Amino acid sequence: MDEDAIQILATVSEVNKEFLNRQLASAKATTMPSTFSPELRTFALILHFYSPRAYEYVQSTFGLSLPHQRTLSRWYQHIDGAPGFTKETINALKLKIENTSFPLFFSLIMDEMSIRQHVEFDGKETHGLINLGFDHNDDDSLPLAKDAFILLLVCINAHFKLPIGYFLCDGLSSN
Repeated sequence: MDEDAIQILATVSEVNKEFLNRQLASAKATTMPSTFSPELRTFALILHFYSPRAYEYVQSTFGLSLPHQRTLSRWYQHIDGAPGFTKETINALKLKIENTSFPLFFSLIMDEMSIRQHVEFDGKETHGLINLGFDHNDDDSLPLAKDAFILLLVCINAHFKLPIGYFLCDGLSSN
């Protein structure tokens, strides 16, 4: 490479540098790093979120520069989806509020939806019984959950919705 090309590459962002380094390693058939930088992870997750077909195209065009779709699935699996309020949601809401230049106003929407009554044991705990998100013993005497009570925050002055929690219940009354 000539001096101008090296200078241009020096000004490239970290995501692009890693992307280019992975392409070069793939072309030269050398070993690639086994981990992905947080910036490249974010790029891959966002691209796949908006268009899985575009992600497949970029991945096939640029070789192994992007992680396999199964790797993306494993990255998504680290979110705790147990009944109750999730820490991930609270953290996402905190980041959104901190990174917005104007105050955000929300409406809290509550809804109840019927779910299939089914009990399943995964080897560690029982799923399908009433669960209000509290730490509880796996008590088989609890009744089956018939409904899911869902709480959703809707931003009034911006365009996003955020489910903040759900609870498995056996119906709700006005009390």
